[in-house]
Amino acid sequence: MKFYPILFALFFSTTTLFAAGELFLAPIVSLPLGKMRDFFQDSLGVEMHVRGKTSIKYLSLIEDKGLNFAAGLSVVPYTMHVKDASKLTMFEAWVALEYPYLLPYDFTIIPRIGGGMYYANFLKSQRDESMSVLNPVLHVALALGYSLSKNFSIELSHGANFAYMGSPTWFNQAYFSLGVNFKIGVNPLKNSPASQLRDDIMLHYENGLYTEASREIEALEKIAPDDLVVEKYRSLIYQQRKYEAAKKQYTAGKIFSAMALLRQAPDIPLAQEDLAVLRSENALQVPNIITSGVKAYDKGDFDQCISSMEQVLLIDPTNADAQIYLPRAVNRRRALRRLK
Repeated sequence: MKFYPILFALFFSTTTLFAAGELFLAPIVSLPLGKMRDFFQDSLGVEMHVRGKTSIKYLSLIEDKGLNFAAGLSVVPYTMHVKDASKLTMFEAWVALEYPYLLPYDFTIIPRIGGGMYYANFLKSQRDESMSVLNPVLHVALALGYSLSKNFSIELSHGANFAYMGSPTWFNQAYFSLGVNFKIGVNPLKNSPASQLRDDIMLHYENGLYTEASREIEALEKIAPDDLVVEKYRSLIYQQRKYEAAKKQYTAGKIFSAMALLRQAPDIPLAQEDLAVLRSENALQVPNIITSGVKAYDKGDFDQCISSMEQVLLIDPTNADAQIYLPRAVNRRRALRRLK
């Protein structure tokens, strides 16, 4: 019993990281794996965990990648088939990272990986005597959630715990749980409508749901017009759409149109990688395009010269010839239009 406070302290101290999130409660069906089935029966226990955003500055950097923090506690009693012990009660406390991925029709898939500690209490057969151990545990799980409302959802989890029980023994356990998530919040500022909109914007953006994110940006702008999230994610969504349009132009064989669109997505790494590839592939065309543009300039075809020099700068933004001829052609065209 002396280890109970340690596990509960681990769990509840971890939950203080979360200023707002979800509380999950569920019965759990535990299935010992491999050789462990020779010693333990399947059993029914209870699980609870919290997940959400953290109010700690440096940990919040992880959330920018779309990850959530989670902390869990489970209790499972087992009946044992060994000579010296008849019952085993396991208390597990863990912390983990989750990556929620939105699916159509309000479903969410949530992979999770983490680690923690477990406390095991063995009740010895035929004697009023017990033995306790405290060892590390690796926790992995995959959950499928379905949103019933803004504050409630149901979740089906399938996971496994790999608990070290002393060299060379591991207790490997698979489990299933079906329970309910409740929205919670201990910090009213973090759980405000603006905070919820920020979380939804980031989550929808990470999952490519730009229409939903755009609607939430408009809603956030109405209640917090100076919020930095508004401009940041509005710009990112604009750039993502340019990137999608560029891919369509490339598929249609319009290379320079694709490059022009990719150049408008400077904060999208994949767009800049594609732009670098296209520049490399078309670098050998630069001398011919410059020659064509100069000839057009000499003939007074300033529209063609401008088009050629813009293509050169898409391939090589520092090209000196294009930087000279482009403004010249623009100025000459403007002067001619004024004379007409």
